[in-house]
Amino acid sequence: MDVEQPFETLITTPVEMPLPRWEYGLAKLISGIFSPPLMVTVGLLFLGQQIGAPGVNWALFQIGLGILLPVIYIVIQVQRGHITDFHMKVREQRIRPMLLTLLLSGVSWGVMMTFGAPYALLVFGGVAILQAAFMLLVTLKWKISGHSMTIAGMAVFLFGIFGWPALPVLLTIPLVAWARVRLSRHDRWQTLAGTGVGIAFTVLALIYYFQTCGGMSLVCAN
Repeated sequence: MDVEQPFETLITTPVEMPLPRWEYGLAKLISGIFSPPLMVTVGLLFLGQQIGAPGVNWALFQIGLGILLPVIYIVIQVQRGHITDFHMKVREQRIRPMLLTLLLSGVSWGVMMTFGAPYALLVFGGVAILQAAFMLLVTLKWKISGHSMTIAGMAVFLFGIFGWPALPVLLTIPLVAWARVRLSRHDRWQTLAGTGVGIAFTVLALIYYFQTCGGMSLVCAN
C-alpha cells in the first residue's frame, strides 16, 4: 500500500538518487577538499604567508584554537556514534559542534585583537565568526550549506584583497554547490542561501576594511 508523504517533507528533504560511480566520486572529492575547516585553514595560512612571519604565527594560533580543537571534538563524537559523519548530515547533530566552534573562535579572535594581530587576519576571522553565529541560528530551524557559505565568503574576501589573480577561487563556488546537491547533503535553496550569506557578510567586512585601512593593502595601520 502506498503511503503519501506530507507536502512539507517532499519540498524540504533532498531525494536520495543513485549516481554514476564517477559522479559520486567526483562530488565526494570536491566536498572533502572544500570542507569548511580545510578551507578556512588554507585561507588563514595563505593570508599569514602573504603578511610574513607574524602573520603565519597568528594564523597557526587561530587554526589551532578555532579549527583544530572543534575538528577533534567532531571526530571523537563520530567515533562514539553521537554524530553520523564528519560533515554532520543530520541537522540536529550540528548544534553542539557549532557552539564549540563559535566559542573557541571567539576566544582566539579576542586574544588576537588584544595583542595586535594583523588586521587582515582579524577581519577574515571576524567574518568566519559572524558566519558561524548566523549558521548556528539558522540550524535551529533549517539546514543551510556551510560548504557554500565558507567557500563563497573566502573567495570574495581573497578577490577583494588580491583582485583578479584570485578569480579562479570564485569559480569554485558553483562547483561546491553542485557537489553538495549531487550528494543530497543539501538542496539548491540551501546552497544558494549559504552562498548569499557568505557573500553578504564578506562584502560588508571588505567595505569596513577599505574604510578603516584606506585601501585593500594587507599592511593596515588600524
